[in-house]
Amino acid sequence: MRCLLCGKFSWPLICSSCRSEYLRPTVQREILGCGVEVISFYGYGDLEPLLKSKYAVYGHYIYDYLARGSLLPFFQNFRPDTPVGVVPVDDRPGAFFSHTARLARFARFSGHPIIGGALRGR
Repeated sequence: MRCLLCGKFSWPLICSSCRSEYLRPTVQREILGCGVEVISFYGYGDLEPLLKSKYAVYGHYIYDYLARGSLLPFFQNFRPDTPVGVVPVDDRPGAFFSHTARLARFARFSGHPIIGGALRGR
């Protein structure tokens, strides 16, 4: 098998060097006009080829890599002063497959509620 990112021979879909180099999350925070803080880990353009693999047979494994590399470590260290909800943001709610909802599933182990369909991307 080959790594999906670099093409080197690799047993996992994404080799360990690509996981550490390309899939390293960068926490970005934005405060909306209504005071809601939005936290993101990756820009869509950075992961577009991987995100579009969702329709391939191996697509769900890609989302597991992304969630395990960003969401799980984040929620293990995240201790807010007030209750927090996880809100997946979609550009087209009701579409066939939600990238963000798939990733937000991993937050359920943190004890924070998942609030689906509440926000729409610009």
